[in-house]
Amino acid sequence: MLRAMMVSMGLVLAATLVMAGENPNGNGQNGAPEVKRDAGLVAHYFKDPTEWDGNWKEGEKPVVDPLNWTFREYKYSRIEPLVNHSFIRRGWFSVRWIGSVDLAPGNSGQSGPNDPKAKGVVIPAEGVEVTFDLWCDDGARMFLDGEKVIDDWRPCAAELEPAAHRVAKVKLTPGPHKIVIEYFQGESLQNDDKDPAKLYWSCDALNMKKQIVAASHFSHTEEDLQDYEPSTKPAGASEDPKAPANVINGPDNTNGKKGK
Repeated sequence: MLRAMMVSMGLVLAATLVMAGENPNGNGQNGAPEVKRDAGLVAHYFKDPTEWDGNWKEGEKPVVDPLNWTFREYKYSRIEPLVNHSFIRRGWFSVRWIGSVDLAPGNSGQSGPNDPKAKGVVIPAEGVEVTFDLWCDDGARMFLDGEKVIDDWRPCAAELEPAAHRVAKVKLTPGPHKIVIEYFQGESLQNDDKDPAKLYWSCDALNMKKQIVAASHFSHTEEDLQDYEPSTKPAGASEDPKAPANVINGPDNTNGKKGK
């Protein structure tokens, strides 16, 4: 009888805590589990063939589908604060950045909502329209909350083609939004060519002019560290279970100046 009364009292207490916006299991509001976020995005790098079956020689355009060879061989993962690169490489590779983006600065990663940098930024509950500009030399894709908003998986010359700027207008509400960016680099047609992979944004409602999305807006979770499967599997890709990510902390090109 006493045991039954104690269980009953415990259930009443738990219900009271949930009604008050607390959770006896340490979860957030409405019982949703709190997700630990760390600063920056996770970048998963893949090695690709050095030539497209001989179809792309110096100064020539390829005649094969990049889907057939990109994301071929997983190499390593590392934490990068933002997407602002000038890659210097004569060869081929693919990279997948994954994490979350938040309109309010300082609300991502280890900074909390009381971060001074977040003061004065008011995001209406209904959201605002944000323009993303993904400037990449060669193929680029971007997903927000699982929706593909940019898909241009082809080689291009960043300095010569306006189409190297892939633009998408989306509505963002307050809080973190899942973001995935995929990129491949084909052959640099000049020695020491500096090929960009940069993410910009702008928002008229917040009087935010076009600028690189700063590191203070990005975060990632432990789950992102393991999520390095590309959005589209390459033809003939191995069906073997993926191995644990080989994470390297401390990127060597955080300022976008040193090539990969």
